[in-house]
Amino acid sequence: MTQYELQDFDEALDNAAESLKLAQQLGSVDLIASVLDTTGQIFLAKQDYTQAEGFFRRALALHQGEGNDPDEIRMNLARAVMGQGRLDEVLNSLFQSLESLEARGVKRFTFQVYDLLSTIYEKKATWQKPSNTTNCFMKLNLNFIVRKRGSNLEI
Repeated sequence: MTQYELQDFDEALDNAAESLKLAQQLGSVDLIASVLDTTGQIFLAKQDYTQAEGFFRRALALHQGEGNDPDEIRMNLARAVMGQGRLDEVLNSLFQSLESLEARGVKRFTFQVYDLLSTIYEKKATWQKPSNTTNCFMKLNLNFIVRKRGSNLEI
């Protein structure tokens, strides 16, 4: 088990710092971005959303290539920003991610986007919350709302 899995976050952060030094010595931009993303995930687990956001933004700035890695970093960044209560900012980011994912046919993260949208809607809305995410999707039909109303999730 890793320090992260054991919730020994200080040790995990020490290992991440050492990994970052090695990645920088190697000059591998992809590896540096991966270590920055992992470091952000550790801060996310610690609920230090500001630190997590900084690492995710640094990772995303380095890793602009196509593929799932940038998408995963964007999902992590959305969670960090959401943890800070900046819900409108997350909504705009998620709608952009959703369009990009669908245009490229990347299905791996589409459910995560809808799940985060559902969570944000629950935090912003004044209606009775359904018991699970599937019910939420059925009741809200988020796909329709996203397409017809953009970032305005009022029904």
